[in-house]
Amino acid sequence: MKTLALSFFSCALALHAYPLLYSVTGTFGAVQNGGPDLLHLSGQPFTISGAIDSASPPSSSPCAANCIYGHQNLRLVIHSLHLNVELSDVPVTLSAGNPGTIAIEARVLWVPFTAVVKLDLPAAAPQPFRAESIVRSGSTVTYGRWKNRTILDIVDGKVSATAPTSLTVPNSGSSDLPGAAPR
Repeated sequence: MKTLALSFFSCALALHAYPLLYSVTGTFGAVQNGGPDLLHLSGQPFTISGAIDSASPPSSSPCAANCIYGHQNLRLVIHSLHLNVELSDVPVTLSAGNPGTIAIEARVLWVPFTAVVKLDLPAAAPQPFRAESIVRSGSTVTYGRWKNRTILDIVDGKVSATAPTSLTVPNSGSSDLPGAAPR
C-alpha cells in the first residue's frame, strides 16, 4: 500500500509544475592552476542558489543523462566578501550519475565564471532531493581569462533541491485532479 501511495504522490507531482529551489553551499579551496586569484576567493564560504521549474523543457532536446536548462536566474553569495550578485540568463547543466554534475556558466562582475559541482544525481531532470555532499574530486570554480584565469577546488559543501513547502497534492478522490469529472 505504501508503494501505491508513493507512486500516486509522484504522479500527482508530475502533473503539477512547481519551482525546485536549488542551493549549493561550500568553501572555495586552494588555487589549482597557479592563477592569481584576484578576487581572493580561496578559503571563502559561498552559496549559489536559484530555481528551475519542474516542468521546464531542457534547451538540449532530446536529452537523457545530460540536460541543459537555459535562461535561469541565480544568486551568488560570497559571505566574507559581502558579495551578493544576481546572475541572469544562466544555462544550468544537470548530468545524471554517481557522481553526476551540476554546472553553470555565467559572468560575475563582467568576469567569466564557471562552477562544476559533483554529487550523486540520479536524474538529469529537475526533481527534489535532500542535501547531498559535494564530491571533492572534480568540483571546481573557474573565473577570469587567459593569464588571469584561476581554478579553485571546492573543498566541502552540500547541494539540495527542494519543492516549496506550500505544495499541496490533491487527494485521490478529489475532483481537483486533472481529468477528473466534477462532483
